[in-house]
Amino acid sequence: MNDDEKDGIATLVRLAGRRPEVAAARTARVKAAVAEEWGATVRRRRYVRFGVAATLAAAASFGGFLLVRSQPEPPIPAAVAPIVAHVHSIDGAGSLAVGQSLRAGARIEVPPNGFASLEWNGATLRIDGGTQLRLESRNVATLQRGAVYYAGQAPGITLHTIFGDVRDVGTRFEVRLRDDAVRVRVRDGAVELRGTTAHARTELVATRTAITERPVATSGDEWSWIERAAPPLLLEGKTLEAVLRQVADEKGLALDWKGSRDVRGVVLHGNIPLSAAEALDAATAAAGVAYRIEGDRLIVGARS
Repeated sequence: MNDDEKDGIATLVRLAGRRPEVAAARTARVKAAVAEEWGATVRRRRYVRFGVAATLAAAASFGGFLLVRSQPEPPIPAAVAPIVAHVHSIDGAGSLAVGQSLRAGARIEVPPNGFASLEWNGATLRIDGGTQLRLESRNVATLQRGAVYYAGQAPGITLHTIFGDVRDVGTRFEVRLRDDAVRVRVRDGAVELRGTTAHARTELVATRTAITERPVATSGDEWSWIERAAPPLLLEGKTLEAVLRQVADEKGLALDWKGSRDVRGVVLHGNIPLSAAEALDAATAAAGVAYRIEGDRLIVGARS
């Protein structure tokens, strides 16, 4: 373009004058349109990003195509094991806590100087110090070391040991596992071990090759750990007879009343946790009677 052409364009511009002002309403509409478009653009970008992500996810599900390699699905968590027992009482029993719920598969280890008592299969399972036990279910357990005592009315529990399975037939019995044998002592009812049934006042000793049987007392020092492992007794609201029968059961004794039995219905009071021996002393003193133990009998009568 030469200088004459440039001068002509400048003259035309001067003659045309300034461009008219843009109306305010129009300005507002433009701004609104711009804003709407901006929003649409953002939505389109989001849609595109979502579409890409969805495409990549779909590709991954078909063998890891594109940039994403397929990953194995996480394993489905196993069902939570059912609760099979509850802790009644403990005495130095390691990690156990009173009231604790125990699930199938729980491993219990009681220190040598401790005891524990569980509610298991609707019955009582006492655990001696130095015992290792695994609860398989509500009616099956594996004794790996030490001794347990079971007291229940409903038959059907099984205790696995390396020398054979001990099967309950509705009873109270102790199982003690040693390095060379397993010993089963029955207070009442019956227990079956490798085809041999032991009844009340009977002891079975099973090695890997043989089983021997002999009579045994149902009370005495060898049973004393069971009493120490028992949950504490409360006298409140119980009759004298109810307390004495519970004590007699703990000690493996037969309750024998002498003289008048009217005192049996005396209602006792007291919320202090007591051992079986303490409850025996407290209950008889409160009711004004005396007791003595002769052999396997708890004899209760009037004070002399």
